[in-house]
Amino acid sequence: MKARFLALVAAAGLLGACKDFTSGNTVVCKTQAPTITGTKADTVTSSIGVRYIETQVGTGAVADVCQTVTIDYDLYVAGSATAFDSSHGTGRVPLTFLTGGGSLGVVGVDLGVVGMKQGGKRRLIIPPSLGYGSVARVDPTTGDVVVPANSTIIADVTLITVGAKN
Repeated sequence: MKARFLALVAAAGLLGACKDFTSGNTVVCKTQAPTITGTKADTVTSSIGVRYIETQVGTGAVADVCQTVTIDYDLYVAGSATAFDSSHGTGRVPLTFLTGGGSLGVVGVDLGVVGMKQGGKRRLIIPPSLGYGSVARVDPTTGDVVVPANSTIIADVTLITVGAKN
């Protein structure tokens, strides 16, 4: 997954180094935010292929690349009404990560929050190439497939905090 992310970023010529304060490591991250390449109705398409809908515009700081953010999230396979992963009511906590650092399993979430304002909510529509790709995600406890291979992922995210730019 990380190799695919780095290949995508390298192909775009947008690599830079920044400090990931969530892990303490210096990581290669995307140093330029994805741009908007089109809009249709209320859906925006970014230059990396993630589509999104702003369901609530925040009023705080804007998330940029190489910045530590914290989000609440619900992840769905497109067409399913049941989240396969969530930070709500599951004993999980909100997710903190470095945008563009490639530490998330879903690149579309990693870069899909860039440009959001703190307090905002966004629905990300993530193509398989920026999600789990051709690999099915299996529940380690039950062995059940929770995300079929080549699935589009829907991520409902709320941007809780935006940290200092690293």
